[in-house]
Amino acid sequence: MNIPWLEIVLAPKSWETSLANNCAAAFRTCLGCLFSNIFRVPLQSIVLKGETNFGCDPLVSYDSDTFHKNHSNLHSQADGDINVADELDVIDDATLLQMLDSKLLDLYQQQKSKSSKPTLSVLLQTQVLSAKLENLHAIPLLTREIVQHNPDLRGSVQDIITHAVIKDQVQKKSLLETIHSATEELEALSQKIIHCSSDSYADGSSFSVADENVLVYTIVAQITILCKEKFRTIDVLTGECVQGDRDANERIVPHLIRFERVTKYNTEKRKYFLGQWKITDWDDLLDGNIWY
Repeated sequence: MNIPWLEIVLAPKSWETSLANNCAAAFRTCLGCLFSNIFRVPLQSIVLKGETNFGCDPLVSYDSDTFHKNHSNLHSQADGDINVADELDVIDDATLLQMLDSKLLDLYQQQKSKSSKPTLSVLLQTQVLSAKLENLHAIPLLTREIVQHNPDLRGSVQDIITHAVIKDQVQKKSLLETIHSATEELEALSQKIIHCSSDSYADGSSFSVADENVLVYTIVAQITILCKEKFRTIDVLTGECVQGDRDANERIVPHLIRFERVTKYNTEKRKYFLGQWKITDWDDLLDGNIWY
């Protein structure tokens, strides 16, 4: 994770707080980008600074009714010239997929309006108040990409935990025997991955998971982000409030956000490659989106 060992041991609260706050900022940005993508709205119209009674911190704010009304007025005043500039500032799928897992994005893609008359009236106003690291762990040998290329590897690490760790403990084997059993299972998984991974996983790092000199880990972090927000979604055809509070009353809402980051280490060259953090689930919409 590119954190000095001394800081990990001597000042855990410092790096944990920094990690949680950075993840909260990433969540806020990703949420703004998601709304920009779904509703075809320029990002600068959604992520605001100090323009509401929430304060001066960055704020994600979108009101479909107000936006479309103002947008129509601007179009009529600018004789349509504003359209090109707006489209350049709308977040595309490729950019969003760098921040958000495809399975999570798929849940929202169906909300994209395909007509000039949207069927949902949406209001969201949210500001991050605080963030806390709940847990952090590493998945050895596997990444989400490896499992996508080789579905037979899905659940491999969970199987090792079940068979080589929990089972040994139930049978009251010694810690040394359990470690030896788990090591053998991990070595077998490593060889299976190398055998399966004949394709090149080009990511700009020149680190291939099929290389015996490369160790791969996926770091998983779960962050609770506390937000002050207003939210409601109304079906304009029926008038029914389908999500949130009809009156959009302000509430304090905790969101559990799951992040993943891939780390690769070349033992021969003694070099690390640190991948980007990516949001893979929030509020357990995908039950953790677990693949290992």
